[in-house]
Parts: sequence; C-alpha cells; structure tokens
Amino acid sequence: MKKTLNQIIEHKNLLFFVGGAVTALAAKKIIESDKVKNFAVKTAAKVMQFQDEANETLLNIKEDAEDIKNDAIDAKKKTIQNK
Repeated sequence: MKKTLNQIIEHKNLLFFVGGAVTALAAKKIIESDKVKNFAVKTAAKVMQFQDEANETLLNIKEDAEDIKNDAIDAKKKTIQNK
C-alpha cells in the first residue's frame, strides 16, 4: 500500500493533468446541455431587466433632484425679490 501511494505521489503532475482533462470534458458536457443553456439565458435576461430597471430608477432620482434644485432656485429668487 505504501509503495503504491509513493508511486502515485511521484506521478502527481500526471494525475493533475488527467484530473484537469476529465474536469474540462465534464464541464464542456454540462455547459452544452440545453438545461444549462436555458438557465443561463433566463438568468442573463433577468439580470439585464434588473439593470434596465435600476437605470430607470436612477434617471427618475436624477430628474427629481433636478426639479428640487430648480424649485429651490426659484424660491431663492422670490425671497430676494420680496425683500
């Protein structure tokens, strides 16, 4: 048993290579499956929708802030004119 273990340790780079190759093949099969593709597409679509909604919300906040700024400028001008 110890001799076998030592032989395995001596060839660990080969084992890493074989393990990496097997992992790459398995990953390729998983990625190519229709279920994974459908999941990825649906997830990407949801992320893109979330991004669009976030951008719209940010635009609304900017517009509201600009309105507040303009109202404050108008209020300041009225205050100065009433003095």
